[in-house]
Amino acid sequence: MYDPYKALYIHIPFCKQRCDYCDFMTQAINRDDPQVRTYVEELILDIRRASREEKLGSLETVYFGGGTPSYIGQGHLSNLLY
Repeated sequence: MYDPYKALYIHIPFCKQRCDYCDFMTQAINRDDPQVRTYVEELILDIRRASREEKLGSLETVYFGGGTPSYIGQGHLSNLLY
């Protein structure tokens, strides 16, 4: 029997600067770089696909992590949750 996850982790691999101590897959990038928009758009498509395939179940929690998720801005973060 398939048991869908109750939580979703969304990795945002962007930061203002790359810290020497960080072991996560991240990159320092300008927040206006087109890569950010492309990454967010692809994530949205992946999330919608997983939802249609009933792989997400009833999510109770969404975690953002990676680099600095807030670095991409409220608009992009809101789009991911909508």
